[in-house]
Amino acid sequence: MSDYGLQLSQLKWRQIESQLYDRMHEISSRTGMTGFSNMFASALEGQTALTTDADVVTEEDVSPEAGSATGSIDTLISAAAEEYGISEAVLRAVIGAESDFDPDALSRAGAMGLMQLMPGTAEGLGVTDPYDPAQNIDGGARYLLSQLIRFDGDLRLALAAYNCGPGGVASRGVTDLSDPNQLSLLPQETQNYLKNIESRLSDMGQEALFTANVFA
Repeated sequence: MSDYGLQLSQLKWRQIESQLYDRMHEISSRTGMTGFSNMFASALEGQTALTTDADVVTEEDVSPEAGSATGSIDTLISAAAEEYGISEAVLRAVIGAESDFDPDALSRAGAMGLMQLMPGTAEGLGVTDPYDPAQNIDGGARYLLSQLIRFDGDLRLALAAYNCGPGGVASRGVTDLSDPNQLSLLPQETQNYLKNIESRLSDMGQEALFTANVFA
């Protein structure tokens, strides 16, 4: 898990500080993915326009294009994993738990596609067609990465935020999901979601990913 790449920040413009940039630069250098290091350097100098009115920060150059659903879902997962430094096993576990690999899935709450993006989240990510597997997987991977950044590499907290929103985690004062008392503060749906993800990772022989800190 230490090879995760730090490429996109969910943090709004006012939250982009030198500490975040230093961490991003360190991890980008280690993984060889330097494009976003340059993007953040430009942003910090006021040279790059970032979206600041959404929950995620996006950049035009990395937004998927409409109609780009080519290749199998497996190929798209592999591409997103390589692009954003996220384990394929984690992406597969999330997609399985979210939609059971159904590109046309629509939840009662309005979440769409393979990684069940909510309309506002999809818009903030630049996803124009949430039912396009390529756009959905790319956007979902970027959103998960933004939660990993927010929660300093803690995969369990990032997954909880993916399910019930970062505000839903922060407002409950949850900081350590290895503590059963803190786990119990989350909605039951989110607790079940985390168990589902852990079980899927275990089935793939990747259960160690669930408890590792990806920035360690």
